[in-house]
Amino acid sequence: RVAEMGKSEAELRREQRRKELEEKRQRLKAMKSRKKEPAAAAPVAEEKDDLDKIKSMSSVDALLGALTSDIPPAAAPAPDIAEKKPEAEEATPGESEPQKKSAPLVYQEKVVEHSVMPKSILTYSKGVQTETQDIGLQAGGEEAPPPEAAREEPASEAAAPAQAEVAVEQVAEAQLSEDEIAHMVQSQELAEFLSQATRVAERALFIGSKYDILVDYAAREGREGELVGDGQLPLLTKLYDDRWSKNRALNSLSWSHKYNELVLGAYSTNVAGSHDADGVVLAWTVQNLLDRPEFVFTCQSQVLTAQFSPFHPTIIVGGTYSGQLVLWDSRAKTTPVQRSPLSSLGHTHPIYCLDVVGTQNAHNLVSISTDGTMCAWSMDNLTQPLEQIQLESKLLVQKSTAPVAATALSFPEGQVNQFFIGSEEGVLFQGQRHGSNQGVTQRFQGHQAPITGLSLHSGAGAVDLSDLVLTSSLDWTCKLWSRKNPAAFLHSFQDGSDAVYDCQWSPVHPGVFGSVDGTGGLSVWNLAADTEVPVVKEQVCNKALNKLGFSADGKRIACGDSQGTIYIYDSTEFANTTPSDWTAVERSVADLAADVQYNDAAAVER
Repeated sequence: RVAEMGKSEAELRREQRRKELEEKRQRLKAMKSRKKEPAAAAPVAEEKDDLDKIKSMSSVDALLGALTSDIPPAAAPAPDIAEKKPEAEEATPGESEPQKKSAPLVYQEKVVEHSVMPKSILTYSKGVQTETQDIGLQAGGEEAPPPEAAREEPASEAAAPAQAEVAVEQVAEAQLSEDEIAHMVQSQELAEFLSQATRVAERALFIGSKYDILVDYAAREGREGELVGDGQLPLLTKLYDDRWSKNRALNSLSWSHKYNELVLGAYSTNVAGSHDADGVVLAWTVQNLLDRPEFVFTCQSQVLTAQFSPFHPTIIVGGTYSGQLVLWDSRAKTTPVQRSPLSSLGHTHPIYCLDVVGTQNAHNLVSISTDGTMCAWSMDNLTQPLEQIQLESKLLVQKSTAPVAATALSFPEGQVNQFFIGSEEGVLFQGQRHGSNQGVTQRFQGHQAPITGLSLHSGAGAVDLSDLVLTSSLDWTCKLWSRKNPAAFLHSFQDGSDAVYDCQWSPVHPGVFGSVDGTGGLSVWNLAADTEVPVVKEQVCNKALNKLGFSADGKRIACGDSQGTIYIYDSTEFANTTPSDWTAVERSVADLAADVQYNDAAAVER
């Protein structure tokens, strides 16, 4: 019974499907009949297209029928096969039942167009800013016509002359008023520009090509063999100015640490009277073909000492007769940019000596006045000293102390604590700024008059000579000392009949030093050659020479007289050294020390 029920249901479904297919066939026939009537007059190509469309529509109907059927047709049993055959026979010839296939999925993509601007990349190319054009020649030597691209001028280039004319018209319309012109002429910026520009123009006109005419001092950086001179030093130039140097004595002389051709001189008060300031400091160049100083610095009080800062080429420090410390800047005005106070916080007596000690990042200004007060200052602030020491010496007769009246000051190379002082009593003092032995620690007694000059040996070389100290005095002598033996000097140099006002070691040669005296003589000594007479004796003038100084490279010697003239001599022959010079100086110093010991022993025996 169950089987019979299954067969009946299958038959019902088949019957229902037959009806559906029959209806579809009828509809297709109706559609074909409607298509055939207009197609009779249509071309063959159109008829073929219609048939293709009909076939496609029949396949679509078959697909719709398969999708709308509730249950897919089950496999028919064997007896039903015979019943299917008549249905196939009843089908119209040439027509077959459409096959059941799955429909392909169709995706429709939506395309949207966006306009994206490209990223601009700036590029440039190096080249000579000149336009070149190749000019070709035709046969016969005639000039070929330029290409069309060359004949066409770009619009921007064509508009350039018009724009330039408009700019000129605008500038012509914007005329300055008389007040604006007067303000511009009197401005500090224009004065500084003209001052620097005229210096460059004057150097270009008067100085040869061997010098750098564009050097800005306010902004910027011989013979071989036996070292025995011929008795004459070449005179390079004389530095004198009718307004600033006349009737003024030279108090101090200093070379620039950066520029070997720049020298600084501090001058006394004009003895003949003048409306100019009492204190004058002049910066000169060795060339000086213009017969005037490079810079002029003034001060209300007489400047006794001045020097370039070794760490700032444009900074100049000075000590005055009133006890004030002053600081000038060559980039600024001629008057001091800083001053120390005239009070008990600083100095109240004349300052004859000062020095800048330390390193590039940590340095101080040390000054000593004639009342024995030593002060250390910051270069950035001179309103109050960082430290203050009262230097006193013990009097051997009265067994008391007295202030040290300093006339010269020097620090050993690379030292900031230990120092040496020359005094008015003719004693060389050694002292310390810090520690338990602060103040004066040693006395070097040998001069019979005030000490005028003091110089410590640099000692940089094959042999250590850093213990040598040189002093000059009004007792007509220069004396050589050893820091290791303060009891007696090593040797006394005398070659004249007047006071020796200054002395200094050569910065490059171990045995060369110079001295100047009151007769106007310049003496150059060489310990490696002779210790009794100088290797060069130059009569500079008939006036007293006050100061002496070697340039940083040792190739020039500067000396100044009591009338304000500075003389520059060429000392290139004393600037060349060899290792044998150091050993020769060492032997000479050893012989001098042996003579001192012998004389001491002989004195003890007597």
